[in-house]
Amino acid sequence: MQKSGFILFTLIILNQSVISQQELITIETLFRSESITYNGSDNPNECMEAVDTGIRIPAKKGTLFLLIPAREFEILKNKYEGKTVTITYGLFSESIGQSGAAGWVERITFEGEIIFQA
Repeated sequence: MQKSGFILFTLIILNQSVISQQELITIETLFRSESITYNGSDNPNECMEAVDTGIRIPAKKGTLFLLIPAREFEILKNKYEGKTVTITYGLFSESIGQSGAAGWVERITFEGEIIFQA
Protein backbone atom coordinates (compact mmCIF):
# COMPACT_ATOMS: atom_id res chain seq x y z
CA MET A 1 0.00 0.00 0.00
CA GLN A 2 2.56 2.65 1.05
CA LYS A 3 5.21 1.00 -1.10
CA SER A 4 3.71 2.26 -4.38
CA GLY A 5 3.58 5.83 -3.04
CA PHE A 6 7.20 5.61 -1.91
CA ILE A 7 8.30 4.23 -5.28
CA LEU A 8 6.39 6.97 -7.09
CA PHE A 9 7.95 9.64 -4.84
CA THR A 10 11.44 8.19 -5.36
CA LEU A 11 11.04 8.18 -9.13
CA ILE A 12 9.78 11.75 -9.05
CA ILE A 13 12.69 13.00 -6.97
CA LEU A 14 15.21 11.17 -9.16
CA ASN A 15 13.65 12.70 -12.26
CA GLN A 16 12.66 16.10 -10.89
CA SER A 17 15.09 17.95 -13.15
CA VAL A 18 13.45 16.30 -16.16
CA ILE A 19 9.89 16.84 -14.94
CA SER A 20 10.26 20.51 -14.07
CA GLN A 21 12.99 23.00 -14.81
CA GLN A 22 11.41 25.62 -12.56
CA GLU A 23 13.20 27.04 -9.56
CA LEU A 24 12.34 25.89 -6.08
CA ILE A 25 9.81 27.98 -4.15
CA THR A 26 9.98 28.72 -0.41
CA ILE A 27 6.98 29.68 1.74
CA GLU A 28 6.11 29.83 5.42
CA THR A 29 2.86 28.06 6.26
CA LEU A 30 1.19 25.70 8.72
CA PHE A 31 2.11 22.02 8.38
CA ARG A 32 -1.11 20.38 7.16
CA SER A 33 -0.57 16.70 6.40
CA GLU A 34 -2.72 14.76 3.97
CA SER A 35 -2.78 11.25 2.56
CA ILE A 36 -4.74 10.49 -0.59
CA THR A 37 -5.90 6.93 -1.29
CA TYR A 38 -6.83 5.94 -4.84
CA ASN A 39 -7.04 2.96 -7.18
CA GLY A 40 -3.49 2.51 -8.50
CA SER A 41 -4.50 -0.01 -11.16
CA ASP A 42 -4.78 0.91 -14.84
CA ASN A 43 -7.44 -1.79 -15.14
CA PRO A 44 -10.86 -0.38 -14.11
CA ASN A 45 -12.02 -3.92 -13.15
CA GLU A 46 -9.18 -4.32 -10.66
CA CYS A 47 -8.62 -2.46 -7.40
CA MET A 48 -5.06 -1.92 -6.26
CA GLU A 49 -5.02 0.51 -3.35
CA ALA A 50 -2.31 3.17 -3.57
CA VAL A 51 -1.57 6.02 -1.18
CA ASP A 52 0.27 9.28 -1.78
CA THR A 53 1.39 11.19 1.30
CA GLY A 54 2.28 14.83 1.61
CA ILE A 55 1.10 18.25 2.64
CA ARG A 56 -1.44 20.71 1.41
CA ILE A 57 -0.31 24.33 1.05
CA PRO A 58 -2.24 27.49 0.13
CA ALA A 59 -2.08 28.67 -3.48
CA LYS A 60 -3.55 31.57 -5.47
CA LYS A 61 -6.62 29.49 -6.32
CA GLY A 62 -7.22 26.97 -3.57
CA THR A 63 -4.46 24.63 -2.41
CA LEU A 64 -1.65 22.45 -3.77
CA PHE A 65 -0.85 18.88 -2.73
CA LEU A 66 2.92 18.24 -2.46
CA LEU A 67 4.47 14.78 -2.04
CA ILE A 68 6.53 13.64 0.96
CA PRO A 69 7.73 10.00 1.35
CA ALA A 70 5.45 7.92 3.61
CA ARG A 71 8.10 7.13 6.24
CA GLU A 72 9.06 10.76 6.81
CA PHE A 73 5.42 11.83 6.48
CA GLU A 74 4.36 9.85 9.56
CA ILE A 75 7.16 11.29 11.70
CA LEU A 76 6.56 14.87 10.55
CA LYS A 77 2.77 14.60 10.90
CA ASN A 78 3.00 13.42 14.49
CA LYS A 79 5.50 16.07 15.54
CA TYR A 80 4.70 19.19 13.47
CA GLU A 81 1.00 19.07 12.50
CA GLY A 82 -0.47 22.58 12.75
CA LYS A 83 2.88 24.23 13.48
CA THR A 84 4.40 27.00 11.35
CA VAL A 85 7.15 25.65 9.09
CA THR A 86 9.14 26.91 6.12
CA ILE A 87 8.67 24.68 3.07
CA THR A 88 10.84 24.64 -0.03
CA TYR A 89 9.16 22.83 -2.91
CA GLY A 90 9.19 22.28 -6.64
CA LEU A 91 6.29 22.03 -9.05
CA PHE A 92 5.77 19.44 -11.76
CA SER A 93 5.06 20.73 -15.26
CA GLU A 94 1.60 19.14 -14.78
CA SER A 95 -0.09 17.34 -11.89
CA ILE A 96 0.72 13.65 -11.74
CA GLY A 97 -0.94 10.47 -10.61
CA GLN A 98 -4.48 10.05 -9.45
CA SER A 99 -3.75 12.01 -6.28
CA GLY A 100 -3.27 15.14 -8.40
CA ALA A 101 0.09 15.94 -6.80
CA ALA A 102 1.28 19.34 -8.00
CA GLY A 103 4.87 18.95 -6.81
CA TRP A 104 7.26 17.62 -4.20
CA VAL A 105 8.70 18.91 -0.94
CA GLU A 106 12.44 19.49 -1.17
CA ARG A 107 13.03 20.76 2.40
CA ILE A 108 11.11 21.64 5.56
CA THR A 109 12.53 23.90 8.27
CA PHE A 110 11.09 24.41 11.75
CA GLU A 111 12.46 27.23 13.93
CA GLY A 112 15.62 27.41 11.80
CA GLU A 113 16.33 23.66 11.92
CA ILE A 114 16.00 21.45 8.81
CA ILE A 115 13.54 18.70 9.74
CA PHE A 116 13.22 17.15 6.26
CA GLN A 117 15.51 17.15 3.24
CA ALA A 118 14.70 15.19 0.06
